Amino acid sequence: MSDENDTDTVSKPSEEVEASLNEAVENEVESEIKGVGHVEDANS
Repeated sequence: MSDENDTDTVSKPSEEVEASLNEAVENEVESEIKGVGHVEDANS
């Protein structure tokens, strides 16, 4: 069963994987920017 799952993951289109990775990174960056913005607002 686990072997089949591994194969499914590998056979996934690289574009789809890349898109999901980029989305995750964008979300992280957005939250980081928002966090920094909140900190700056509190300091000022």
